[in-house]
Amino acid sequence: MSTFIKMLVLAVGLLLLALLLSPAQVSGQSSRNFKLQSDVLDAAGGISRSRSFTVLDAIGQPSPIGVATSARFAISSGFLARGAKVSALATLLLPEIEGLQGQSIGIPISVSTDSTIGFAQFVVEFDATVIEFKNAQIGPDATGFTSIQTNANLPFAPTTPGTNENVLVQISGGAFTGANRRVVILNFLVIGAVGKQSPLAFDKEPTHTSLTTIHLVDLKGNLLTFQNGKLTVILNRFDISGKITYCSAPTRAVPRATMTLINPQATTTTTTDASGSYQFSSILQGSCKLTPGKSDDLRGAISGSDVLKVQRVLAFLDPSLTGCAFRAADVTQDGSLSGADAVAMLRFLAFFTSGIGFTGQWVFAPPDTSFTLSRNTTANFIALLLGDVNLGWTASANASHATTSKTSQTDFGSKAILALPTLGSAPGANIAVPINVSTDSLITIGQFVVDYDSTVLNYQSVRIEPQLTGFNALANSKLPFPASSSGTNKNILVQIMASDPSKGFTGANREVVILNFTGVGAHTSATPLIFDPDPGRTFLTTANQTDLHGSDFVFMNGRLTLPVEDSALEQPQRPLKYALLPIYPNPLRTLTSQVETIIHYQIPHSSHVTLRVFNALGQEIRRLVDLEQAAGYYTVRWDGTTATNRIAASGIYLVRIEAGNFAATQKLLLIR
Repeated sequence: MSTFIKMLVLAVGLLLLALLLSPAQVSGQSSRNFKLQSDVLDAAGGISRSRSFTVLDAIGQPSPIGVATSARFAISSGFLARGAKVSALATLLLPEIEGLQGQSIGIPISVSTDSTIGFAQFVVEFDATVIEFKNAQIGPDATGFTSIQTNANLPFAPTTPGTNENVLVQISGGAFTGANRRVVILNFLVIGAVGKQSPLAFDKEPTHTSLTTIHLVDLKGNLLTFQNGKLTVILNRFDISGKITYCSAPTRAVPRATMTLINPQATTTTTTDASGSYQFSSILQGSCKLTPGKSDDLRGAISGSDVLKVQRVLAFLDPSLTGCAFRAADVTQDGSLSGADAVAMLRFLAFFTSGIGFTGQWVFAPPDTSFTLSRNTTANFIALLLGDVNLGWTASANASHATTSKTSQTDFGSKAILALPTLGSAPGANIAVPINVSTDSLITIGQFVVDYDSTVLNYQSVRIEPQLTGFNALANSKLPFPASSSGTNKNILVQIMASDPSKGFTGANREVVILNFTGVGAHTSATPLIFDPDPGRTFLTTANQTDLHGSDFVFMNGRLTLPVEDSALEQPQRPLKYALLPIYPNPLRTLTSQVETIIHYQIPHSSHVTLRVFNALGQEIRRLVDLEQAAGYYTVRWDGTTATNRIAASGIYLVRIEAGNFAATQKLLLIR
């Protein structure tokens, strides 16, 4: 017994000797930086749970539990611990995530620590009415771990508010260190209703959740920081896509259509692309309504040939319309085809905003579609432009100005001629302005838009030329677009249509319609008379349902002058510049009382003047002036005869003056 006591005393003495040694001898640090702090040790000789410490091993390096150096230390079981309270040694994280109802979802447990961990145990609490635990697996960042154990039937209840179930997971057999290491994946099935939430919380009890370093140092309790998360049940998301094609033409895409999607969460729109396709991405599941719409690409696709088609069907000249063509023709949308449809289409072409039915509106089949979105969904539509009876619509490159695939044909030497006169009148006089057409085609429908200056002319009325029998006229002087020609500020639209769709007019120099004006300008005022060349505004339609417009025409624009009197032209004052004034009348009708056209010109200096008439081939047919003339104003008349005194053939002629360095040319239409 005495021997045992002696040995015990010797051991205590050795221990006291070790304690009396300078800390610098143990740690390599200054002696004033270290002293024993026995009050921080727990009953087992470990670090007290009530305080956190930074620990150094016996040679003054960071311990296996990964703690950095600081100012004060305490010795505990071969380690130096700082006497000052320090941060936790590891952070445990559960995420805040969303889950879809019915979805299997993996929830990671992440750990951030500078220590090297060889064993980990976690108890996670959750709401089992929202998520159902299935299994656990080793995470992608738990390098080398080979063993995982789970226990979903724990003998203790969860303590976090909002939870009613818990699961324990252990991993071992490997090592990990570093930030945000995903060491365990908990696999759940989302079973809760949309909008429900489940807390994801760690059980902080030291015997339930802890880490152990590869040097068998436990990190638990206050040595750990816990960041809990939650799972929110949300609706699933799917894509909706489809394509819009034109009626009776499944390969003809309809771009720039607006697709409107309405569901309980929001109203969303998108536009079809050049291939007619659209897509809504990541749309929450639930009730949806999808509606297509379109408002452009219409003017060029509806023309006189569509109206004529309706007229021919009504006159039993063509078979009845069916399918897409019938639906396009029924612009009044009353389920039948009648003269009201033809009239509505004509009024639309004349730019009226009333009495046009539904002409120019887009319709779709189906008009909309409603469905419950529970998977990726495809919804296709068929589009039709009401009024496009011939189904010739094609997409335009520019949405603001439509083009058309309707047949364009020229029967008159590859061109038809539209002519307005050059003439003179007096202020206050009634002025008749004829529109003249030359074509070899049989014309059933014609529409003309003429630009003019309303400070010179005041529009009164329109009438069909008396010799053009079987035609009706329609005029619109309140157009929705301005005059676009230089020197004009007003426009007038006139439309003519044959009562019998199988008949019409043809030939050269046909005067088809008369525009009646009153001269309101002062002497010497003038206005251009110019056709609007836009294909949707000025066109002809032949009896075989061919549209002529744009480049199919040669436009001979005119001019009206309220001229100075002849006595004024003979005034002695010298002109300030060379000029060839407007020729009138133009056209020249050699078989009527209008047997001469008058040509005024002026020269400011004595010059050799030539005034000649050329045909359309550039051949000179008459030389009216060829002599030296003094400065002044001159008038020359031409009776339509050639140099051989024969009446010139009907057609377009050029009157050209040359004087000094000045030259000018004007067109003249001669009608026999």
